[in-house]
Amino acid sequence: MARVYYYGRVVVSGIAFLMFGLGGLLLSFIMVPVLYLVVWNSDRRAVLIRGLIHHAFRLFIEALVFFRVITYTVKGFDKLDQPGLLIVANHPTIMDVVFLVGFINNAVCLVKQSLFTNPFMGFVIRGARYINNDRPQQSIEQCVQALHDGLTTIVFPEGTRTARGKKIQLHRGAAYVALHSHLPLTPVSIRCVPGWLTKEDRWYEVPELPIRFEFSVGEDLSVQSSYSEPTEALRARHATAIIRQTLFGEVLAEQPGA
Repeated sequence: MARVYYYGRVVVSGIAFLMFGLGGLLLSFIMVPVLYLVVWNSDRRAVLIRGLIHHAFRLFIEALVFFRVITYTVKGFDKLDQPGLLIVANHPTIMDVVFLVGFINNAVCLVKQSLFTNPFMGFVIRGARYINNDRPQQSIEQCVQALHDGLTTIVFPEGTRTARGKKIQLHRGAAYVALHSHLPLTPVSIRCVPGWLTKEDRWYEVPELPIRFEFSVGEDLSVQSSYSEPTEALRARHATAIIRQTLFGEVLAEQPGA
């Protein structure tokens, strides 16, 4: 019976991801193009597209819960209802983005260049005005502008999903955004037990044990102390150390002045 239950979870997981893919096609080729035809104001259109993505992701999450593929707990998510938050989170699985965007309406996030040029989702991502991480300086400016416009902005300092067994490397983009916007960082700690949809996993590699996601929103991180550093690079290094300590319990291991 245990094996039957396991293979049943694999099948329903596949069905859920098929539904997710079909939903993506529906957004890309029907719903978003219709919005471009009927909503001429680009700002309003971007808000509506972000709303579509938000609801699609939340529906996908609840479908996985309904089919008993995953369970989840959230702690402090009511805090994320505030506008204009700069969220930093660790990135153990591909579901992290789905959860955060699915629970936070009208949020933008930093995404890879490959998604901007993706033939299926690129049109939607560009329409939602998500931020391309391909040009660091421009990305920082766009994040700061989004925050000043009241949009919650999601950044994963690792830049990609955590690689199993490898040393965690953090990019300094989140630190620069915090320093330039003069806003605190809102940390979200993410845990997935057992691991699923990590950098090394495929969707059909469903763990035999039930998958549990845990999300916890921490106290805001001030980077005020970083301004005492003499150069912008050192200020960003100091702010990144604060992020690393909070999300991973480690101090930043870099060469002085790097």
